Amino acid sequence: MDMTQTIKFKQWIAYNFIGWFLGAVFIIVLSGVLDSIGIENMQFYLGIGIGAGVSFMQWILLRKHFNIGFQWISSAIIGMGLCFIVFDLIPSSMLAHKLPFSMLSGSLLSGILQSRYLGLDRRKKLWILLSVLAWCLATLTVFSVDYTKHLHAPIWFRFVLNLSLILSGGLVMGLVTGRYWSQRV
Repeated sequence: MDMTQTIKFKQWIAYNFIGWFLGAVFIIVLSGVLDSIGIENMQFYLGIGIGAGVSFMQWILLRKHFNIGFQWISSAIIGMGLCFIVFDLIPSSMLAHKLPFSMLSGSLLSGILQSRYLGLDRRKKLWILLSVLAWCLATLTVFSVDYTKHLHAPIWFRFVLNLSLILSGGLVMGLVTGRYWSQRV
């Protein structure tokens, strides 16, 4: 695979942003379906939904420039989903805050699995590192919503702020991982 091509940085950011939004939609749909069949108090659908949305849009762009197949998406879904399921199975009495551990391990496994499809690129380890960093920082932007309730501001302002924080995860993903694709060596 020829990995000397580049992708425009702004384009990569835009695709990641759209993927994050798409992932949020997937999460809402999965949540509704799972709740309707009695599966509640689990978080695995978060990893599967957001992993599917982001990796799908990344793949749409990557397949135009590189010979990267649909396995890019399945790697993210399996990596995120498997780790989230494992942490869902741990009793809350043993681990109260599972989401950060799920995201950290899920992003690591997804990055490792996706790196297998980067051909002979000698920077594969960089993809893994950037992937983990991007997923964790994007998750932090979403977690910051917990602190906006302390703002003494109109509800419409907090709504816009919270929505912006949630959606900015895609921008963070694109900003952090974009240099991998826009600066080929």
